Amino acid sequence: MRALVAPAAAAAALLMTSGWLVDQRIGYVIAGMLATVAAIACGVRWSPHALRSPLYLTVAALGGALLAAGRAEFRLGQFERAPTAVSAM
Repeated sequence: MRALVAPAAAAAALLMTSGWLVDQRIGYVIAGMLATVAAIACGVRWSPHALRSPLYLTVAALGGALLAAGRAEFRLGQFERAPTAVSAM
């Protein structure tokens, strides 16, 4: 049963990332990052060796997507505070 914790955490991170695509809020990025960290921790500890490579690939893709989402959130926040300054860049 413990072997399923890491894939479940990765699935939760994927859901949070896709939720961010629909409604851009920082809560989705934070929840996705926490679920990704949980997937890494549980994957190292409880996953069998055969499942680790696909899990690491999934976590790497999620990390990239969440970094892009975090960067976009940062830019959206800048735009809300000073739209003319951001659009001039």
